[in-house]
Amino acid sequence: MRCFKNMKTEFQRKKGFVYTLEVLIAVGIVIVAAAMVFKSIPEKSQTDLATLKEQGFRAVKYLDDTGYIRNYVNQNNESLIEAGLAGILSSTVNFEAEICGTSCSDANVPASKDVLSIDYYISGYRDEYLEKRVKLWIWKK
Repeated sequence: MRCFKNMKTEFQRKKGFVYTLEVLIAVGIVIVAAAMVFKSIPEKSQTDLATLKEQGFRAVKYLDDTGYIRNYVNQNNESLIEAGLAGILSSTVNFEAEICGTSCSDANVPASKDVLSIDYYISGYRDEYLEKRVKLWIWKK
């Protein structure tokens, strides 16, 4: 019977050892699964592009609200529009503005960057019907 008692305590010790191994294996599986799920680096969000487009539109809208852009479009003077936008927009962006009708030329726009396009339509200036569009291309430096 004495042998049986020693076997029982030995079995209980091994049972605790097996239980500890099971817990370690479970914790290892959880850590590996978490590492697999969270190992990918989050991609850069597109909110900065949306913010950039919003800034460009607000800059053109500001020029319209102050009355300058309609006068510049009437004079067909892109350089004054670009000068006005340069004073408003951040120095961390580049842009190109063009006054056009139905089609606009993108000759000065880089092909290797993420370029955003903003169309702002001008229907008239004072009592003149213009039917023009200010096209603003904006990208980060």
